[in-house]
Amino acid sequence: MSPKRRKLWKEEDMKAAIISVRNKVMGLQRASNTFNVPKSTLKDKVNSKEEDVDKLVSTKLGRKPVLPFELEDSLVSYCLEMEKRFFGLSAKDVKTMAFQLASLNGLKHPFSKNDEAAGWKWLHSFLRRHQELSLRKPQSTSMARIRGFNQENVIKFFDIYEPLMNIINHSPNRLYNCDETGLTVVQHKVNKVVSLKGKRQVGSVSSAERGSLVTAVTCMSAAGHFLPSLLVFPRVNMKTELLDGAPNGSLAVCHKSGWIQNESFVHWFHHFLSNVKPTKDDPVILVLDGHYSHTRNVELLELARANGVHIVCLPPHCTHKMQPLDVAFMLPFKTYNAQAIEQWLKQNAGRVVTHYQVGMLLGEAFNKAATVAVATNGFRKTGLYPCNRHIFSDFEFQEVSPNNHEASDHSPEALPNRLHDANTSQPRPGPSGINEPKTPPKPVEKQTTPFVTPVDISPVPTILQKNPTGRGHKSCSAVLLTSSPYKNQLADDVKRKSPTHKKTYERKSVQKKQADKVPTQRKRQKNKARYLQIQKAKSWMIQYTSPLIMKIVKMTQNVHIATASFLVTKGEKNGSYARNVEFGATKSVLERMTTKVSFVFIVWKVRFGSLNIWTMYTVN
Repeated sequence: MSPKRRKLWKEEDMKAAIISVRNKVMGLQRASNTFNVPKSTLKDKVNSKEEDVDKLVSTKLGRKPVLPFELEDSLVSYCLEMEKRFFGLSAKDVKTMAFQLASLNGLKHPFSKNDEAAGWKWLHSFLRRHQELSLRKPQSTSMARIRGFNQENVIKFFDIYEPLMNIINHSPNRLYNCDETGLTVVQHKVNKVVSLKGKRQVGSVSSAERGSLVTAVTCMSAAGHFLPSLLVFPRVNMKTELLDGAPNGSLAVCHKSGWIQNESFVHWFHHFLSNVKPTKDDPVILVLDGHYSHTRNVELLELARANGVHIVCLPPHCTHKMQPLDVAFMLPFKTYNAQAIEQWLKQNAGRVVTHYQVGMLLGEAFNKAATVAVATNGFRKTGLYPCNRHIFSDFEFQEVSPNNHEASDHSPEALPNRLHDANTSQPRPGPSGINEPKTPPKPVEKQTTPFVTPVDISPVPTILQKNPTGRGHKSCSAVLLTSSPYKNQLADDVKRKSPTHKKTYERKSVQKKQADKVPTQRKRQKNKARYLQIQKAKSWMIQYTSPLIMKIVKMTQNVHIATASFLVTKGEKNGSYARNVEFGATKSVLERMTTKVSFVFIVWKVRFGSLNIWTMYTVN
């Protein structure tokens, strides 16, 4: 039996029927027939105490939620605002916030007081009532990317980029993007498998715990043209077998680290020139990130200027939004590569993936991911083609405030003021469930809602702008790398670090070390003389105090010298303390000698040159 359908009437018809009946224009039956609304429903709403017709008609059917609609709307806004600021709430956070809102506003609720949180049923109903919300798995975003991706950097980039698009007549065939990515012989993610229910651990074979890194340089155009990749293997000697199965036209070089270097990238750039064939009459735009092999490479810039390639550097920490390869290509490419590794391990049981299989597996993944749709979508989403500087909405930029320490209206210090209840003098439970102490009333701003909102309980955090310290690596901002000012400045920097300047620097460093070596030698000689003086003083103490100790030992019964230690101080720094210890030790010795106890300790102080030599004998 199908469920009974309810509320089939329109709100406008019901509103007109209620107004007609209340104004006594017509009766219930006539209004029901005229406006096609149920008579019983019309009668209930006419007899309702609610005077606002709009609110009366829009009332939802079913059981009312624990939190009023106004409070739920504020919770929805709070969840969206926290997610926008990269501090999204988990399911547990939302349930805890619902409990706190119900408790602080004095609402009756069925939530667990032991857990201090709402239940899963409430959360599921809350998400059904607000379809704009859903549980998502967030992607980790570094603080540098949050601060770096802002409107100022995007505007600066497009100010450089748009004139270059006019030079190539907005042709997608002359617009390229290049980026590097790291590949390993170990898949970065594994697919779910069917397993026994309740089993604690489900394993999947891999080639190693951690695979060695192989760098792949990829490049694509806005028209969907993909260039063969360059692979950088972590080796010293190159073998042709490393490219078996790789895409046709691929290149390979070796470096002990496996990372891209200036020479390796210049080698790839020659490969780029031979495939794209740019000229000064038919130039090309190449969009890159700020890696040092791109921005600190004089040979690369000279080749680009000579062949009509305009190289544009993206703003720092913005590639996750503005680089087409990162936005559209890298994720499916690495996913296909992981799947290819899993399939190879299944087909070759007992073997592991090595560098000799990387080219073949990369070829399988590259052929699946390198499609025209991927390339065109990547350039479109980043606003590079078609050129659109307004591709990013305002809510995508994170608000970064100046780094000041002034307390805002939503700071934790202002929380007791906002939670203060002027109608009662009783302490009110705080967010942690503990009653807050009574505080004198303070002037607060008039609230737009009578409820305690989520912002009052936990203010929305604001990311502060990082103070420049002048230390560390300075990122290259959005700039045209092939422009004359940047190229000349880079050439000057490189010349400053040339071998001639390096020899001068090394000569000055040697002279400085030799100058610093003189006081070090003097200090060593002084310490050696002091050490010899202390050793001489120790031997003197043992030689002239031993007879006295032996006399004391003979006066006692069954004792022998157990330990002897020395303390050396310079001058009279600890003179007063030393005299007190010496007196107490002497008095203790005399008392113990008369009673013939089995424990004696003696402290002596002797002036030897500029040193105070202390010796202590323990007699058992």
